[in-house]
Amino acid sequence: GSPITYVRFGPPPGADLQATGLRVTGIAQAGNDLQISAEVSMRNFGTVASGAFNYRLYLSEDTLFDAPSADAGVADVEIVTGAQPPGPFTLTPNQALTNAATGVAPRPVSGTFYVLAVVDEANAVMETNENNNVLATSTPFF
Repeated sequence: GSPITYVRFGPPPGADLQATGLRVTGIAQAGNDLQISAEVSMRNFGTVASGAFNYRLYLSEDTLFDAPSADAGVADVEIVTGAQPPGPFTLTPNQALTNAATGVAPRPVSGTFYVLAVVDEANAVMETNENNNVLATSTPFF
């Protein structure tokens, strides 16, 4: 007879970290800064365990992440959560995790701002999809 060809559907092998939830639990003025508390949910939708990674929180004028760099126009401002960002974390395939963090950032002079969570911002984990690591609050704060 004819040879049988099998077609496999599914994700490619590898880790795939994704920010799945972001909830701001508190915003308070602390001098000229804002103290911001948030819960970040993340999941590994990949087929293998992730290596160690962290996440960072940012204040942004919009829902898009503008990484800090020397040639950037207006970069998003990191919400500093201590000596290092929350983590390190590792996730097995399909494992989910929610983590709470509190940090401070300079209070914006005017306008509205969003809080962004960036999972694996340092690109420590090679992923099958690097485009699903950022999540923004759905409504702005002012």
